[in-house]
Amino acid sequence: RKHPDYQAMMDLIVDPSMLGEYELMCYLRWIAMSAPHINGGWLADYDTFPLNPFLRHGRNLPQSGALVVYGKTVPALVSGRSSEYYRLAQRIGESFQRHVNAAKLQQQEQQNSQQEQTRIPWSDMKALAELQTWNEGSFISRHEVLGGEAALTGTTWGPDECQISVGMRAVHISHRAVREGKQAYRGFEHRPTVARQWLNMWNSKCELSYV
Repeated sequence: RKHPDYQAMMDLIVDPSMLGEYELMCYLRWIAMSAPHINGGWLADYDTFPLNPFLRHGRNLPQSGALVVYGKTVPALVSGRSSEYYRLAQRIGESFQRHVNAAKLQQQEQQNSQQEQTRIPWSDMKALAELQTWNEGSFISRHEVLGGEAALTGTTWGPDECQISVGMRAVHISHRAVREGKQAYRGFEHRPTVARQWLNMWNSKCELSYV
């Protein structure tokens, strides 16, 4: 709320009540990172864990501070200067606006305006994928985050498995990864245990590669 354009950015999405709480919070993080007093930097999901060191950047952001999404279009790890976060926050907000307005129009056409509004299944991740489809220059997309679905093989890794983590900055142990992975523990409540066990295994079996 300390962002000088906070209300304008919130007004972009027309009706926040049509978003789920999680989706709204994911949008708010883009506004937060674009605040002038934050000055941009690195943004990571709480279930994203570092793998290979990337100290060669020093204190400088990659790509001279241009917005980089390291999970292709999954914003599990992002870097950029504040003006870049602001630009993407606007584009994401406009994407929400289009989909909220489309849902409202559909409800009116179905004469459901008197009924409780339904939430739309839209997110910042889907907005990024949409932007990438429309304009590949909207942001820099990299494949430098290892998806948890690929990581959670349920086996102890050897040299062949370790190859898939070469050049990866981090691993993303997402909700979906825990649901679809082949690890012993299943269920979201076990995610801290799953992440800790996998990271300990990876650290003991795989060699670091600088990115």
